[in-house]
Amino acid sequence: MITRYAMFQGHINDGQTLAFRAAVLDEVYPDRAAVDAALASPIRAAAKAATEAVLARYFHGHIHHHITEAHGFTM
Repeated sequence: MITRYAMFQGHINDGQTLAFRAAVLDEVYPDRAAVDAALASPIRAAAKAATEAVLARYFHGHIHHHITEAHGFTM
C-alpha cells in the first residue's frame, strides 16, 4: 500500500477551522479520482493553485507531503 499525505505545520486563522476544512474537502480534495488525475497530469498545477488559494485565505505555516509504502503487515 502506498499512502500520500500532507502535514500542515502552523495555525488556521482564528474562527476559520470549519471553513478551512470545508474548503480543503470541496476545493482541494473533492474525491480520490480528482486527486489521482491531478497527480498524473498537467491538472496537478491547477490542484496546487487551489491548495495555495485556500491556504492564503485560512492558513499560515508550512505543508509537508509524505509518501509511505508498506507491502505487508502483521495484525
